[in-house]
Formats: sequence, structure tokens, C-alpha cells
Amino acid sequence: MAVAVPNDSFELIHGLSSDLQLSVREIGELLDIHPRTLLRRQEAGKLEEAELLKAQMVGEAFDFATRALGDATAARRWLLSELPALAFERPIDLLTSIKGYERVKALLGQIVFGSY
Repeated sequence: MAVAVPNDSFELIHGLSSDLQLSVREIGELLDIHPRTLLRRQEAGKLEEAELLKAQMVGEAFDFATRALGDATAARRWLLSELPALAFERPIDLLTSIKGYERVKALLGQIVFGSY
């Protein structure tokens, strides 16, 4: 069963670009969207379902990190840092799979509850 994708779903890419202070192209690379495909999506204003899901996971993780760490600057720095708790991977790089998203969410939960 297909999920309805909003016609303005590409706006999420612009929001992530602003929040993470990365270019639209860098957000596309993060979401594993080829640059030409990203341009077509931008022209249409709409992402494919899988692309939208990945973008939503990144956005939700950024929001959670902002709440957990106190502000957007700290969240951005944390998401873009290589962390020992994630085998020196950057949280942002894990957010394109459900498993990676859950690992990042769990780590943020540990920070919130003081068990990090």
C-alpha cells in the first residue's frame, strides 16, 4: 500500500539544509539522492516515499537532539561529530536507515536520562 506524499515534501530538504547548515546538495548526498535526481525532485517540489522517510528521520533526530542537548548549535555539532559510542561514526550518517535511526535515538535517550 502506497503512502500519500505531500506535494510540497521537498520543503523538508530546505528545512534540513537550514537546520543543519548544509547545502541542499549535501542533504541530498546524505539521503543518498543523486544530484540530478535531487534537481528533478526540487523542480517537482516532491520527494519519493523512501526519500521522504529518510528526510523525516533526519529531521526528527535533529529535533530530539536539540531538546536533549539544549540548542540547535549543540545538536548540529553532535550530529556531525564522530562518536565513540557509535564506533566513531557520525550520527547523521546513520539516519538513513531505520536501524541507524533507532541507534541514534537510543543514544540521545541515554543522554537525556543521564546514562551516557
